[in-house]
Amino acid sequence: MPKYAESDKKHRFNTFISDVIGLRRKLSDMRPAECRTMTYPDNLPPISVVIIFRDEWPSIVLRTVYSVLDMTPDTLLKEIIIVDDGSSDAELKLKVTIHARSLEKVTLITIDKPGGLMLARQTGIEAVTAEYFVVMDSHMEVAEGWAEPLIHRLVQVPKALLCSHVGSIDKENFKFILSSNKPEKKEFENVFPFFHQVTMDQMFVPYSHEFRSRRNGSVEPIPFAVQQGMMMAMRTDYFLQLGGFDSGMRIWGSEQIELSVKVWLCGGRVEMVPCSAVAHMFRVTPWGGLKLEDDYLLANKARMARVWIDPPFLDLFEDYVRDKKFTTGDLTKRRAIRERNKCQPYQYFVDVVKAFSEVYFPVDVKRFGHIYNKAVDKCLDVSKENNVLSLILYKCHPQVASNQYFTHTSNGQIRSVDSTAVSVVKRGNVTIVDVTLRPANWGEKKTLWDYRPEGTIVSHLNQQCLTATRTNKATIAPCSGADTQCWAWGRT
Repeated sequence: MPKYAESDKKHRFNTFISDVIGLRRKLSDMRPAECRTMTYPDNLPPISVVIIFRDEWPSIVLRTVYSVLDMTPDTLLKEIIIVDDGSSDAELKLKVTIHARSLEKVTLITIDKPGGLMLARQTGIEAVTAEYFVVMDSHMEVAEGWAEPLIHRLVQVPKALLCSHVGSIDKENFKFILSSNKPEKKEFENVFPFFHQVTMDQMFVPYSHEFRSRRNGSVEPIPFAVQQGMMMAMRTDYFLQLGGFDSGMRIWGSEQIELSVKVWLCGGRVEMVPCSAVAHMFRVTPWGGLKLEDDYLLANKARMARVWIDPPFLDLFEDYVRDKKFTTGDLTKRRAIRERNKCQPYQYFVDVVKAFSEVYFPVDVKRFGHIYNKAVDKCLDVSKENNVLSLILYKCHPQVASNQYFTHTSNGQIRSVDSTAVSVVKRGNVTIVDVTLRPANWGEKKTLWDYRPEGTIVSHLNQQCLTATRTNKATIAPCSGADTQCWAWGRT
């Protein structure tokens, strides 16, 4: 099947299986048992659902549309607005147009020139006629009872930014997986979406033990620092009041962080609703590629950070990007949104997040940047292979890369942007230096170090020195004054 082989490579999922299973199917109910018995008011308002796409495989787009139509009570669905962000695939455009014209409550909006994910979403949201909306990717499906919990929570908290409990659609067999497919385990309490304060990259950290204890297995809405990007639900006028998506951001990236932070700072809440289950196919989508000479991903991060994050929290990001090439454009209108809505300082967001997570915010750091050893002409580097992080020595990147950026915290930890701390650890009978995951700035001696004027990095655990080797590994050894124990911290 040459046609499918080519389309599989382009779309990065099994397009043949997508066509075979058809446009309509019912996902298995993976909600916790408590959710299945919940009742909601009879007078919930209807929602508008916005679905955006560009050059997707036809059956996966249409399955998203039919899933919303079939799994949403008629009284709760005012309309579906499909937005085509400048697709060039003639077959796709024809099929979506034919289905849209034949379906009640479905409207197709076509954007002639591709503008990116944020513009497409904004176009769709500005066209909705309902009081509340949900916007989602075009490779999703919704499960039974997905809409009622979202709408009910929006009625309860009009300034909320919500998402469902998002499961995955397998790219090969299209099986729906929600956590471990054991609803009673409530694994959503273990995954807290956040973003790193140096790189502004999305990351995940644990909720605190104290917060989980207070919840005691509840299926009530759970706070998120930031939404994941595939779907969101809001009150339409509140979304527009906050300026919607930043029109200065391009293609895709960081829009969910920008929206989430400003909702928290401007009087709202960001939550996930465990009783609403949806599925998403996780893969790279065709919204545009990265050009090194025009790094729109970094520009998007900078637009978010320079409007919504205040010093000293902003300082490390500015240091991280200072040698990188990007253009943010004018930020005057975005900053006016913050002033107009009388939004809180960034410290408010910090305090909110600390109330339910183990996030570490790097402030009052002693030093930051590369950690360079002249004797071997290499830098400390956090390597990731098979999802395992390890500390190695590697050639220094001219522009400080995220895996070579370390901070020395006020209490003595050496932390990477992956939330790991450089640690003295025992592997069998051997003592080595490696990185261990530490979401918060815990003060165990094995993770604490002194950086001394002569350039040595000395462990609090055993007063020995961090030592470079010719095998691209760092080790720990008695301090001897050797060049392999002399480290330069900062720009190299």
